[in-house]
Amino acid sequence: MDTARGIGIILVVYGHTLRGQVTSGAFSPNWRAGVQDDVIYSFHMPLFFFLAGLFVKKSFMRGSMPFIRDKALTIVYPYFLWSIISIILNATAGHAVNNALPLRAILTLWAEPVLQYWFLYALFLFQMVTFFTRANVWLTLILSLISAVGISSGLRGIIPLASYYYVFFGLGVLVGPSVGTFSSAYVRVGLLTALAGVLFGLSFIAKIPDSPGIELVRAFLGIAATVGGSILVARRARWLAQLGMASMAIFVLHTVFSSGLRMAFKLAHLSDYLSLLLLSTILGLAAPYFIWIIARRFNLVAALGLGAAPRRVSEAHP
Repeated sequence: MDTARGIGIILVVYGHTLRGQVTSGAFSPNWRAGVQDDVIYSFHMPLFFFLAGLFVKKSFMRGSMPFIRDKALTIVYPYFLWSIISIILNATAGHAVNNALPLRAILTLWAEPVLQYWFLYALFLFQMVTFFTRANVWLTLILSLISAVGISSGLRGIIPLASYYYVFFGLGVLVGPSVGTFSSAYVRVGLLTALAGVLFGLSFIAKIPDSPGIELVRAFLGIAATVGGSILVARRARWLAQLGMASMAIFVLHTVFSSGLRMAFKLAHLSDYLSLLLLSTILGLAAPYFIWIIARRFNLVAALGLGAAPRRVSEAHP
């Protein structure tokens, strides 16, 4: 699962970097940036919600108060800490950023998440729903179905947005108890992964018109292909598992470095946008990862809002 997170966080950094450069006018439509954006955003955030749902029941085993304390430390605290830091940096940068945020946005963080931190906001809501329902299978299934039906409502705001992603979180909760059996059937996993990947690609090549149903199918296929592929390559690509373990640090920090490099290119009047895209993605992954390594060395990961206390890579692959 850490390997799947590693793949997902690479897509997050690349997708945000690509969108930032497209918004700034760097790429023309001829470069197919829009197609890449559609493919990445069709499943990479559903993937993270699915992965988060897999281990909720396991978290309950430690008791109610440890569960609440853990979510407060690993979700609520990073949400407010890094949202506030990002708003301050954004306001300081002024017109150099694509989407300026006023300092007063800090006062409404409890109801209106900013930037990529909406993910943490929605994730905490899901964790609390699961906590109060005790991860009951039937309640989770019913809520997931209600969420799926409500996808086409067209409502705006964080709650309707979150309700869409609950489908994938709920799926993770439902299949979580069986997660240990996934890695024992390599041939079947390989075949299903290949099939899911082919169908996922064909859904874009065939240019099927977008609809809520098609979006759901694409997301499920993308999740299946990523998780299955991760099972097949996990023992040969430990570096992906390392990125997955550092995914919270990369998630909250990557825009600082990728956006900073983009602004530096702009100030230096450099126009090699493909190089900027590649370098920004690498920097957005590498710099937060090394900060996470240093924080882990001094036992500061949780204090800096960079995720839970780290585990060894071997613990991620039973």
